[in-house]
Amino acid sequence: MSLKECRAECLKSCSCIAYANSDIREGGSGCFMWFGYLIDIREFSEEKQQYIYIRMAAAELNNNKKTRLVLILVVSLVCGMLILGFLIFCLIKKRKMKRASDDNVKDIELPMFDLTTVTNATKNFSLTNMIGEGGFGIMYKGTLPTGQEVTVKRLSKNSGQGLQEFRGEVILIAKLQHRNLVRLLGCCVEGDERMLIYKYMPNKSLDHFIFDSNLNPKISDFGLARSFCVDQTESKTKRIVGTHGYMSPEYVVDGNFSVKSDVFSFGVLLLEMEWLLWKEGRALELVDDIC
Repeated sequence: MSLKECRAECLKSCSCIAYANSDIREGGSGCFMWFGYLIDIREFSEEKQQYIYIRMAAAELNNNKKTRLVLILVVSLVCGMLILGFLIFCLIKKRKMKRASDDNVKDIELPMFDLTTVTNATKNFSLTNMIGEGGFGIMYKGTLPTGQEVTVKRLSKNSGQGLQEFRGEVILIAKLQHRNLVRLLGCCVEGDERMLIYKYMPNKSLDHFIFDSNLNPKISDFGLARSFCVDQTESKTKRIVGTHGYMSPEYVVDGNFSVKSDVFSFGVLLLEMEWLLWKEGRALELVDDIC
């Protein structure tokens, strides 16, 4: 008798509670059935295994199916609620950031450029249009629909400079008028993007002209500028941002900054100039003729 036939025979009797092949060899045959109680159960080694098929009540099988179904429904519901909660959290956070950006720039009397205009002007921020890079982000050359050439300063999301530095730079440059300041034409604030649009300066950056006799610099970076009171000489900040190597030790370690911090940075610049001249054998050119 095959195993299938043995099963059919067991199901014919309500008292049959289990069945198995009587021949335990591979492909064995025969039928062995239990009635009432499971007795004469033998233990086999791993080399000689035999399967026994135990008959269970339909109610028990249905309960197991219901339990699995309920478990699946509960897990699916919890996962769905977590995903929905995360999406709502992201949406609320994005709206708060946009509202904060709008509140911080709405009081600044400065033209606002939309993101599409800036993107088209820089050819989608193409690498061929990149003209500089610093701790704040990347500078791009662009051309507005009017044909005017501009410089777009795009704040990097990983620069460490946030809305506070961006707003400070906009306020300071927008209110200051000086021949050595690059003219600020406007800004762009959309979503996570924060950009400043300057008048384009064709003569590149200061490092290209550091030894020219008719140097006429144009300053544009006020992102880290600090406002001091009349009798204030130093302060402390929790945000340490800037270009490493030019920041004073007390600012990097403890967050203390003052006019001495600018002196330190200027000193580093002088040392770089002196080192370049020293390697070229022209160190005395750094000294003023009056000396």
